[in-house]
Amino acid sequence: MMRPLTGLLIPLALLAACGDKDTSDDSSADDTATDTAADDTATDDTSSDDTSSDDTGSTNADLCGAMLVEWDSSQALVEAAPDLNFEGGDSFTVTGWFHFNGPGGHVMVKGDNNTKEYSIGYSRNLDGQGPKLCFNRQDVGRLVCGDYPDNHWFHATLVYDAGELSYYLNGEQNATGSGSLGTGYDTDLTLFNYPSELGGMRGALADMAIIGKELTADEAMSLATLSATPGDFAEVVAWWDADRADADDLTLSDVSGNGHDAPLRDDHPQLGSCVMKDCGALSMGPGGVVEVPADPGLNLDPSSPFTISFSALIDDDAGRVLRKGDRDSSEWEIVYYDGHVRIGRPGVSETVTINAIWPDRWQRYTATWDGTTWTLYNSVTGLPYDTSTALSIGAASDTPLYIGDAAIAGGDPASGVLDDFAIWDRQLSDDEVLALTNGDILPEDVSGLIALWDFNEASGTTVSDRSGNGHTGTVYGTTLVDACAP
Repeated sequence: MMRPLTGLLIPLALLAACGDKDTSDDSSADDTATDTAADDTATDDTSSDDTSSDDTGSTNADLCGAMLVEWDSSQALVEAAPDLNFEGGDSFTVTGWFHFNGPGGHVMVKGDNNTKEYSIGYSRNLDGQGPKLCFNRQDVGRLVCGDYPDNHWFHATLVYDAGELSYYLNGEQNATGSGSLGTGYDTDLTLFNYPSELGGMRGALADMAIIGKELTADEAMSLATLSATPGDFAEVVAWWDADRADADDLTLSDVSGNGHDAPLRDDHPQLGSCVMKDCGALSMGPGGVVEVPADPGLNLDPSSPFTISFSALIDDDAGRVLRKGDRDSSEWEIVYYDGHVRIGRPGVSETVTINAIWPDRWQRYTATWDGTTWTLYNSVTGLPYDTSTALSIGAASDTPLYIGDAAIAGGDPASGVLDDFAIWDRQLSDDEVLALTNGDILPEDVSGLIALWDFNEASGTTVSDRSGNGHTGTVYGTTLVDACAP
């Protein structure tokens, strides 16, 4: 996998590269209510900026740049253009990666309080309900507000379809709403801050775009999982990717080709680069496998806590990702079929579902065991969604561990790409799983590792165990590839 870019200590902010943004509208209490009314941020946790504690990493390897927005007064002005004008009966989408670390502010405002068009804002504690990102009719009201993770990168997609609205957080629908926009006017579009008693955006952004159609749920997920970019949509109106080649360039360029460049009022640091570090993955089957020799350190005790986590891009209907032991020892395995990744035991029909598969998309699958119960996590958001006591792993024995299609141990071959397979000797916390899924930390940063195969060799026939415990694997009949999980 790619190593996340480490946090940058910059006046008023400690941020890392490439990520998403938070769009709850201080206008949450704002644009949507009134620019002169109380700032949602007044009810916010304004006593501390949290900026000093942020240590987020890249949530995805394909975003090669992000822009830090440091000051409440920051602003980028996009000149008026007919294709930026949307009104009640239209359909369009605003999407991007964000990271908010201020109490609340504007992200985007079309027009002003007189024209009452559309705006996006965020608040760390909107009406006492916690962090919210809102899409509004400017100076009239909130049309939809959804959650966002404060002080973390995230992906947001806000869809307006002739008065019906949907908000997708990290590709999954988080909130819906209704309400019509007014008339669209030939007015400027302001990014980051709209002059008012409310503050501007504080944080960072990347790949912010306006698309002139209603995105579907699958399309929202494709953007959040990096299976698509805004440029893949013919209807893209504007796309500000924040990938400035020149740090002295005071323009947020529109890479859609439609000319909606946004000159910056102030210089803004560029975060991140396209340099890929420690990048590699395992191409799974058919007919190939990584064999890790038997070792007592790999023998999991079914009565003791542990955690299993890995990233995978799966591109067929059924297969085996990993097997410890064989049918005789019946220890544990990772399989997938019927659209779900599962934990099972060789020779036992019962399984525990980790999560559903989005075909041809990278996902991080994580399950923790406390000695009696599995906790299962959403493979896109990293949040816990279910528990199960349906199946325990089998008794440990000194048997090899097979990664990949596990053909040596028998069974259907897997197909796809695997990265960062890790096992810990303890139950990770919800916060640790969330940070792993978001890319804020790496597996080797989490204590208690039994084994970690990151496949960063990218070639050859040997796979090292990055935990330092010596569980080296040998590659048979498959290949290591120069690819990275986001």
